[in-house]
Amino acid sequence: MAPWISVAALSRRHRVNNLPDILVLVDAAGGTSKLTVDTLQEALQMDVLVGVVLFFHCHVLSQGGRLYSTSDICRQLEEGDSPPLDEGSQLSVDAAGGTSKLTVDTLQEACDSFWEGDSPPLDEGSQLSMYRHVGGKQTFYPEPRDRDDPEEPRGRLRSTKAAIPLSEDERLRLHAFIERFDNAGSLEPTLRVVASEVDSFFAFQACKVLQRLAKRFGAAAAGDRRVAQLASRCAATMPGADGVSVSRGLWALKRLGLRHDEMLQAAALRLPEVLGDCGPISLATAWHAFEVLQFEPAECLAKLTEQVLQRTSECDAPEASDLGHELLDSHPKRVLFKLCGAMHVRSNEGKFSARHLAVCFHAAAKVGLRDEALCEIVARRFSHHIEDTDALALTSAVYACGLVAYFDELFFQKVSDWLLRALELSRRRLEPQQVSNMVYTFGKLGFKKEEVLLRCAEFAMSDFWRFKTQELDNLTYGMALLKYRHDPYLNALAGHLVEGGRVLQLDAQSLVSMAYSSGLLGFANPVMLRALGDQAIPKLQRFKAEEFSIMVYSLGLLNFRHHDLLSAMVQEVPAALPRFTTQNMSNLLHGLGLVTFDRDDDFVRGVADHLASRLGEATGQDIANPVTALMRMCIPHDRFFRTVASFITNPSSPLPLRDFTPQEIANTIYGFDALQVFDHILFEQVKTETLKRVEDFIPQEAANVLWACAKQGFGNVEFFEEVLVRCAPFAEA
Repeated sequence: MAPWISVAALSRRHRVNNLPDILVLVDAAGGTSKLTVDTLQEALQMDVLVGVVLFFHCHVLSQGGRLYSTSDICRQLEEGDSPPLDEGSQLSVDAAGGTSKLTVDTLQEACDSFWEGDSPPLDEGSQLSMYRHVGGKQTFYPEPRDRDDPEEPRGRLRSTKAAIPLSEDERLRLHAFIERFDNAGSLEPTLRVVASEVDSFFAFQACKVLQRLAKRFGAAAAGDRRVAQLASRCAATMPGADGVSVSRGLWALKRLGLRHDEMLQAAALRLPEVLGDCGPISLATAWHAFEVLQFEPAECLAKLTEQVLQRTSECDAPEASDLGHELLDSHPKRVLFKLCGAMHVRSNEGKFSARHLAVCFHAAAKVGLRDEALCEIVARRFSHHIEDTDALALTSAVYACGLVAYFDELFFQKVSDWLLRALELSRRRLEPQQVSNMVYTFGKLGFKKEEVLLRCAEFAMSDFWRFKTQELDNLTYGMALLKYRHDPYLNALAGHLVEGGRVLQLDAQSLVSMAYSSGLLGFANPVMLRALGDQAIPKLQRFKAEEFSIMVYSLGLLNFRHHDLLSAMVQEVPAALPRFTTQNMSNLLHGLGLVTFDRDDDFVRGVADHLASRLGEATGQDIANPVTALMRMCIPHDRFFRTVASFITNPSSPLPLRDFTPQEIANTIYGFDALQVFDHILFEQVKTETLKRVEDFIPQEAANVLWACAKQGFGNVEFFEEVLVRCAPFAEA
């Protein structure tokens, strides 16, 4: 690993004039920062070194960027720019007698603690380490690069110092206020401190205080009028703000969840003027804040887009992956294509770690950008180095392949072998999300390895509670898509959902998906299906259009009538019909037909009438399935049938009968006959299409056509004989 920074030449204020080079190294794979010194006894005297390590991590954790040079670090420390550590951060010293852990709230507190000797002495081979734990797991840090390389392009990395230099008076005021802010403690005292001085804040200070407030208290502070007053001060001073301050202020609004139109408007006016002060991550932060807060300043966004496009080549691997991740929700496809596309990655491939490559690939896939060359790069890299790749990066790459429907057989074979070994080796502990996302992707791409699926099912059965409900949903759905039915898993899952009460935690999407997976696998557990339906009823008002139809269709596949759910749908569906696609309406009617719904004929006719009004959007299946459904429910609907016949036989129809498959022709004509609706032009065209494609009809389809025509007294001997020739070889002896 190359050194990130040498502190031998730091300012004399920090008393390191004559020391040998001291290197700060980062082990990105383990998330460990290592401070190596030539004379270990000197380490405790160098408070700045602790500051360098901690400040680097605070900066990465809280803002996602990197400092440009050693002078930036010194200036930050001098100006008192000490962001609070994120919750769960800790500093540890590996000493001779073991590890001593010291928890601190701010960078300055950490430096002060070490300066006061609050740590054991270091022995040979000792190291300082900084970890951040989220949910009990150690996080990764971006891999830093040597910023002292003379060939490294300058002026592109985000610095948190003010691009507009602070005066000595402003610097002292800021330092004094930050000290009072940090000493305030809880939310109410902190807001009192802010309110007492807010009218005197200058631009850099106002945005910085808003950022620190948002970082420390989050949404809990958003509703207080004093926060709105601070945001108004940010807006008033915005014409004098630098680019980093604008980005900070917008990030704070996003974190608070506070849409403050005055400040947003001021930021949108100022940002185009200070784009040169912003690094790629600052640009992405501003962009994402506008997106989250649903604020769309067209001119500002256009200039942001062009700026990022022009400066894509300036992004190193961590910045490219961070920027791609930040911009995901904004869907600026043009930017993501250039940033994460194959050309940029290919030209910088050696600089991308597996994790950064996976993040870029996932960012592009998330917005539907399929770049064949990028897919090949990812598949090749991970195939060759799969044993050295961490599970998180590999899962991201695999999941992205599913999003863009990219399948490389060699890559997926190696992934399945890796997954199988990982599940069998206790030393490599996988997270439930990683297992579920891989199986989900296997299902989407039709990649079926039963031994792997069996191990995944057993992994889940060992402790269902480790899985989030969405993860259980994805795992089961992946198996269902592959038609992999493992009854011990399904029975155990049903028991977990019902007896364990987990069904109460399922959201609308997971309820529907669980029912659909059961339908695909033909797994009819009445207790579980009843519970899924019961939980769906109070959530129907939040159902998407396709969720109504899929739920009914899934229960129909299992021939399970949930009368309470169907009755509730009768009340909710009519108002939602304008949001339905023709396929949604077709599936809904088809599902009702499968369970022979007989509780409300007028409701069924109403759905059919709405479908008839939108036949121009329909496919052959969207027409054939409802016809069959009405037949199964024995619901005559002459108006619907006449409208369908007129539509598909019209010479100028966008969906003529010749575009129907043989099965759709047979099912449609069979339904017309069953409900005693005869349309001569339709039957004539069915006869023509049947004779033209008779070899494409399976015997059952041909028999259905003949049956309908015979019952309606339509056709002649030649027609029947020619079609019968198709059926004769399959006649039973």
